[in-house]
Amino acid sequence: MKRLLILITCLNIPLGVSALTNEERLDKFNELPIIEQNREKVLNTKIVDPTEKFAKECVFTVEDYQKEDSKDPGYFEIAGITSEKWIEERISACKNSIMTRTLGIYLKNLGYEFDNNSSGYMIDGFLFDNEMSVRLSYTDENGENTPMENPLKIKFIENKDEYKPAKEKLKAFDEEYSMFGLNVINSVYHYGLTNEDAYLNDALIARYGNVKDIFENEKEYKFVNYFLGGGGAPYYATFSSAIGVMKDGILYDTKEIFFKEYNIVYVDKNETGTVFEKAERRLNEYFKNAVLVKVDGSQTWELDGDEINEIINKNLGTESEHYVGHFAEIKIGNTSNHIVIVEIPKDKLDSYNVTSKDIDSGVMVSTNSYEVPLDAKVKAQNVTDNEYVKKAGDESKLNIEVAYDINLSKMFDNKLITQIKNGIEVLLPVSDNYKENEEVEIYYINEDGKTSETLKGTIIIKDDKKYAKFKTNHFSTYALASKKDNDKSETPEIVNPATGDNIIKNVIISASSLGIITIAIILKKKVFKW
Repeated sequence: MKRLLILITCLNIPLGVSALTNEERLDKFNELPIIEQNREKVLNTKIVDPTEKFAKECVFTVEDYQKEDSKDPGYFEIAGITSEKWIEERISACKNSIMTRTLGIYLKNLGYEFDNNSSGYMIDGFLFDNEMSVRLSYTDENGENTPMENPLKIKFIENKDEYKPAKEKLKAFDEEYSMFGLNVINSVYHYGLTNEDAYLNDALIARYGNVKDIFENEKEYKFVNYFLGGGGAPYYATFSSAIGVMKDGILYDTKEIFFKEYNIVYVDKNETGTVFEKAERRLNEYFKNAVLVKVDGSQTWELDGDEINEIINKNLGTESEHYVGHFAEIKIGNTSNHIVIVEIPKDKLDSYNVTSKDIDSGVMVSTNSYEVPLDAKVKAQNVTDNEYVKKAGDESKLNIEVAYDINLSKMFDNKLITQIKNGIEVLLPVSDNYKENEEVEIYYINEDGKTSETLKGTIIIKDDKKYAKFKTNHFSTYALASKKDNDKSETPEIVNPATGDNIIKNVIISASSLGIITIAIILKKKVFKW
């Protein structure tokens, strides 16, 4: 008998939500889908049988053994590790990993929340002739482990060809994502240190690359992320997470993804001052002096090895350049962290920018403000028929053609972001009847239907589509409209172009006597608390 230990210690509880009590855990376990089959208790899951996955992913050969042995010649012989033993252990570890993430994702989707104080649910798995059984238990806040059930066999769903479309969805995710510089600084400012509180940051994988867009734009299936574990060094944190693809409660497949967060801050090598002064100056400029940043280099040392050079060359797209890192302590407001400062050419300096697009409406936002975190997501809802929108059109003599209630929120905890002092750029889809660089007017109207302010915007082309671009510092209800006048000139169209499978109806806007297109924005006040 080979025994595989599978330990799940995962958390995806929004901040401010209490963890489950011991009594609640007991009640939750009573809700598990356990059936009796051939006088044995069986965990009746909706997990697609992973046997095929074992056969594809858990394959190791003598050549693999020899390659591993060449990294430290003679070690395997001294330790008595034969190729047969090594292959056997690697296969067991591979199956263990797959079952860890599979059962973790499945239980998480059923609502089994996990603590972050060495307590939480545990799964002790036993593999009998490739048949998986599990013993369920939990560890309380005092470290006491209490078994909840005798070992349970697992009943899977048969793997069928019809499940292939779901499995294909996971190909959208890369196997590894990295974060550097200002992106890390922004993340620390909004969410604290990931490497110290990784469980609370489980949902923050949305900060990396295009992960946020993949999650938000998928309409048919549901992605569930699950933290596996992490570690790191003074200047980086690395952790792994699993993504599961589900529909109607069925878990089709999983994929392990690695995330690396490098606390490397780049500065201009030709700028005057010490590397510590330059880093402090650059970061205070990033925060617009609204957040105090202090860089302490009193306990510094240099990092000048092959590893850091390889990391930076890869990040900057340079080849075999030599870089020196200077270790320092940084304080962002009340949060302390360690960084490595690296001097590079000015044209290689990184910049911060976060974008989000609502796939249904096509509305996009973009900003470089520190006030908006990387996991920010925009949502736009059609509110054309709302009474306050109609009232605004009547009192301001505007033909309201279509209106959107546009919100920006954090994907991590769904908190709204209503004020951005440094501004945010908004793109509204328009038809090809507009000319590039054409000026447009944008009206602010309060919820009582009173026109209060006019902004200027322009027509731009992005990814072969035309948008009305303007900048604001808050979010509200936005309406496309035209002035009510006697001008009978040709009326261009404003449409929301096809985005995926979502196409919003065409909207007609008339030109004013001055040839300027009018876009009205209805301001709906919202209360937001941090």
